[in-house]
Amino acid sequence: MNQILKRISILGTAFAITISSAGCKNSKSEADLKEKVNTSFLEYGYKTEYIDIKKTAGNINEPVISGDTLYFFHTEETDGAAFQELWSLPLSAPEEIKTYHSFSKGENFIQNLRFLHVDKNGDITFLQILHSKENIEQDSSYHLVRLDSNGNIISDFDVSCYFQYQILWCGVYIEKDNLAESFYVYTQPVPGAEELSEQGSNSMLIIDCETGETEKIEIDCEPSVMTALYSGDIAAIIYDAVTGKNTIKLWDKAKNAFSQQGIDFSDNTYTEIYPAYEDKFFYIDSSTGILSLYDLSEQKTEQSIRLMDWNIPLLFVSMASYMNSNHIIVAGTNEVYRLTKVKASEIEQKTEISLGCLGSFENMEQIAEFNRNYPDYKIVIKNYIPENEDEAAYDEGVLQLTRDILSGNAPDLIDLSNIDYQRYSGSGMFEDLYPYIHQDKEFKNRNLNQNILKLFEEDGALYALPSKYIVNGLASREQTLGEELFTLDKYLELPETDTKTKSFQRISRKKLLSVLFAYNEDYFIDYKAKTCNFTDGVFEKVLVIAKEHQNYKNEDDAVNESNNLPSLAKSGQILFYPMDFYDMVSEYQCAEKIFDNQFYITGYPSVKGDKVAASATGSLYAVSSLSQHKDICWEFIKQVFDSVEERAEFQRSFQFPVDNDLLEEYLKELAVPKGYFENGKEIPATYIDDVVIYTPTQEQLQKIRKLINRVNTLIPNNYTGDIYKILAEEAEGFYTGDKTAEDVCKVIQSRVNILINEEN
Repeated sequence: MNQILKRISILGTAFAITISSAGCKNSKSEADLKEKVNTSFLEYGYKTEYIDIKKTAGNINEPVISGDTLYFFHTEETDGAAFQELWSLPLSAPEEIKTYHSFSKGENFIQNLRFLHVDKNGDITFLQILHSKENIEQDSSYHLVRLDSNGNIISDFDVSCYFQYQILWCGVYIEKDNLAESFYVYTQPVPGAEELSEQGSNSMLIIDCETGETEKIEIDCEPSVMTALYSGDIAAIIYDAVTGKNTIKLWDKAKNAFSQQGIDFSDNTYTEIYPAYEDKFFYIDSSTGILSLYDLSEQKTEQSIRLMDWNIPLLFVSMASYMNSNHIIVAGTNEVYRLTKVKASEIEQKTEISLGCLGSFENMEQIAEFNRNYPDYKIVIKNYIPENEDEAAYDEGVLQLTRDILSGNAPDLIDLSNIDYQRYSGSGMFEDLYPYIHQDKEFKNRNLNQNILKLFEEDGALYALPSKYIVNGLASREQTLGEELFTLDKYLELPETDTKTKSFQRISRKKLLSVLFAYNEDYFIDYKAKTCNFTDGVFEKVLVIAKEHQNYKNEDDAVNESNNLPSLAKSGQILFYPMDFYDMVSEYQCAEKIFDNQFYITGYPSVKGDKVAASATGSLYAVSSLSQHKDICWEFIKQVFDSVEERAEFQRSFQFPVDNDLLEEYLKELAVPKGYFENGKEIPATYIDDVVIYTPTQEQLQKIRKLINRVNTLIPNNYTGDIYKILAEEAEGFYTGDKTAEDVCKVIQSRVNILINEEN
């Protein structure tokens, strides 16, 4: 350690990154620790082995690898509370999972486990925190527990007196002879605790793992993360409020304090830090998914691996560790990957499939799975907007994607999530997916919702295959609209009351303008003919409706008010109860009770007044008509459509699947009472404000089916794109009274006309 401290003092701040999560040390042979890792990108690469532990382990916390076995904390639900257990499983046989129960303290406690460590001989050390079920708020007990490899208790030290009224931030273990010798944990007092006067502001607790003896040392800094290096040193990331920098410092055992000198780690983003070997550690850049090996002694990065290049998605990485010089283990929340270093000549060349997107991409796991299942191909993401860029970069990214599409240089696959895809209507740039559906033996007999698919048709061709959707609508009393359609004119004719300006709650003025445009987009713009119509007086009505709407400073203000919507609608303070149907069955029942079963569900006002809209909420991809790999692109779209995430109950409960058979499975599940009864009466399933929601009846579910079948309009899930930007910019002049609605419409007409005809 002294040698490292001396180098830090001499070299000062030579390299910069930032790091955030604690690591703990694993045992390795001396040969493995000393063997150098070749860092040449040209000479070496990796082969990835995917170890699926989803079915056996679910989510894993604080994983530690020892030999071929993964140890971790697993969270179970007990009586509505989280109860953590200690599990282990051999990576060669993930189904042979093992649960340790010897240290459990009976049924009267909720158990939380922290700071896992596994010695070379298999001994397991961790901190056990117990909360009483009878009074979870009362003082908790803390035990430092050590088990042997069979799960038998070696020691159990009650260290509660040191942890009461403390927040535990990060902790590491120091080894001696490959056994955990000391446990270091950084704590802060609980804010507002009565005992604050007796507590130090920042403390390091050092517990002897053999005797349980504890030393409390007050420190004058706030480590955000600590990790133990294989050299036996403790490294911490410490923020300096004076300089605004994050600095790596080492713990000086002789002085029981962190070193005064450190290495500046402030410039780069990060997520995790893990010990590697000797004085080296791994760190991960959260924005790029790059795993790097950093040499603390030399103050330089030795090796960098872009995880996605080796089919590891940019997921929450909870561990990165060397098994030996040729193998790296990377663990996520319920996945484990083993990277084997090989010569570059042994890595097979793949055909690249480009996938274009705008901004963050959420389907990394699907791409990684696809690349594993189709070894001859590799999907490569082309992000037109660099991470963390400003609005100007977004505009430039949209422009570049448009140029690529119209010039015939489009990516093979196009993620439509953040794209105003109707702008490309009639361009012929998207492949028709219907032939692929009809010719696919596994897919052609699917019971797909044709009503939803039609929303993604252009001249009878399907340009994207949605997987999930939500229905958007408004509920109102029958007498509000009577038998009339909900047209723009009808809205403007509603009686002048104090409630009129509050007709559309849970939505800002800017978003209302976007929604009204989306409902009437086919009237205002003919993308195929490249013409637009904003000056015949209809869009003036849209501007008037938006201006009358109560404005919110931001979307959060609108959402915060949403909790009171049922009460406001029931008392008549608002005319329309907005139903985005993220939980459609509950929202429908809520509308029934608010309006005493005398209500209509409509869309937002439109020219003809007959619109009911849906939004695609799942993955949405188009295939370029110029792609040379259309068949393999279809295989990816099909895989995403059938992914486990799309079929999971928690996903269906907030969005509806396009596969009608899955929809019926979900509705069937909803109709089954959960068995919660008291005194012969069913206990409510949930509440919306003060409205009680029970298990839906078959009659209610049938009404929801009919509502789904009424959907005839597609609106985007995110109102992004140049047209929405133009509308928002120009409408502001009308809201402030600086311009008339007619003048605003003329400017919009001109700008949109130029936009839809550019690069024609």
